[in-house]
Amino acid sequence: MPAAPQERGRAASPRARARTDASHRWARPPPPPTSLAVPSLALALSLPFSPSPRARPPQVWFAESLAQFGPSPPGSHVPQLPVDHHELQGMVAPRGLLVIENTGMVWLGNQSTFGCSVAGHKVFEALGVPDHMGFSQVGNHNHCQFPASQQPTVDAFVKKFLLGDDTANTTVMYTDGGFTFDAAKWAPWPVPDLSA
Repeated sequence: MPAAPQERGRAASPRARARTDASHRWARPPPPPTSLAVPSLALALSLPFSPSPRARPPQVWFAESLAQFGPSPPGSHVPQLPVDHHELQGMVAPRGLLVIENTGMVWLGNQSTFGCSVAGHKVFEALGVPDHMGFSQVGNHNHCQFPASQQPTVDAFVKKFLLGDDTANTTVMYTDGGFTFDAAKWAPWPVPDLSA
């Protein structure tokens, strides 16, 4: 005898349930505290954002409540961000960190990844270990493809931080996107010496 429809796995998929649960959890976020932040989330969220829990928004990695930091105009709510990616990168220091990005797809937040990585690198500089954080941003490949041009950088980080080879060169801060970072606007402070 065939199983009843509800027993045949006709329930919503785990991904759909997660989206629904997340939409419910984040329906009314508390107001964020004020802080100075680099615009990585704000720039990433400046793309079209759908407030409907049934529509799949372009920003599928972020909770819908983050939309309040995005458009109208882009970056205008940046000072209200309670935390940003450069702070998360800085918390890795002094351990090794390699950020790999694709400049060929705007929806990945390539410009914001560049900005927050330049700002996050300042923590490694302050600790006297700038070679412990690398950034490699290469385009002209599909989203889930890894370009061969980045393999030497990955190899160097594996050798240095996983295999203990201190001779590996991990000094890399590269983008082929032609991006710039306005440090006077987004990180207007001198890098302190925290290496002692």
